[in-house]
Amino acid sequence: MSPNAAATAAAPIERLWTVVSDVTAWPRHLDTFDEIVAAAGNGSGGEVGRRFRVRQPGLPAATYEITEWSPPTTFTWVARSPGVVTTAAHILIPTDRGTELALSVEWRGPLAPLVRLLATRRTQRMIEIEATTLTRSPSPMGEARDALLAGIVNHYAARGVRDTSLRTLASAVGTSQRMLNYHFGSREDVLTAVIDVIAGQQARQIGALFAQAADPFEAGRRNWDETVAGAQVFAPLWFELASHAMHDTPSAGRLREVMVAAQLREFTRLYAEHTTPGHAASLARLTLAVGRGLVFSLLLDGDRVGADRAISEFTTMVRRALSDS
Repeated sequence: MSPNAAATAAAPIERLWTVVSDVTAWPRHLDTFDEIVAAAGNGSGGEVGRRFRVRQPGLPAATYEITEWSPPTTFTWVARSPGVVTTAAHILIPTDRGTELALSVEWRGPLAPLVRLLATRRTQRMIEIEATTLTRSPSPMGEARDALLAGIVNHYAARGVRDTSLRTLASAVGTSQRMLNYHFGSREDVLTAVIDVIAGQQARQIGALFAQAADPFEAGRRNWDETVAGAQVFAPLWFELASHAMHDTPSAGRLREVMVAAQLREFTRLYAEHTTPGHAASLARLTLAVGRGLVFSLLLDGDRVGADRAISEFTTMVRRALSDS
């Protein structure tokens, strides 16, 4: 029996087709492919006659040519080698639960019986993985990095960075080291991406809250509430990453930018609407220091009431400072 597999995505056929038909992006999601590159002069899209160089783990490289292309339901490609022709079909079928993806592989030619004997079991496992993975999250392949990064951030928030290797991290978030290398690069690049997420969100949060609120002090209070809510999950990771900057780790330069400089710029800009540039810069640094100091103590002693009172007192001091300027 030829290898075949099927899985269902909770998505319309057109959306799943964007994933299945984007063959050059498959290696970003699928550990069963190392590389898919459009042959010279063929581009990267899919139409009958287009050819792609395909490398898969443990298999010789092969050139596949598309022989059937019927969006959004079907595409088939064929690889020819001495003694055997490999045909792989990809069929999308609308159902009442979404869209079913059916995959199959067939060998023909004088050496086909030998290939079936040697390769059927392994090929069956591979296409089962492919059917499951391609239908699990039927969104454009470009979103794979964001989904993977979200898992990494959550893992680090729960367990810390410590000396976690890429291999250990990959196992923890349900991917491979090769995929981490593909999307991010080195371990330091992974940390930089994590820093951009948790620190970048804070800087954007500051600007958004103050833009929405008529009273800047009310916006400041809301910023404190949201910071505390996020701190319950991410603050231990935040302070651990800050220690990396203090020890001049390879990602320290980026840490200083997003954890200090970016937020100082945002607070300075906001204060400068009410006072002189120099005074605004001083208040910005004071605001950042007070907020982080209170978050640090809150995480250790759990005294939210005391922290809130301190923020109220600080707000009063800032009001007075701005009215006197």
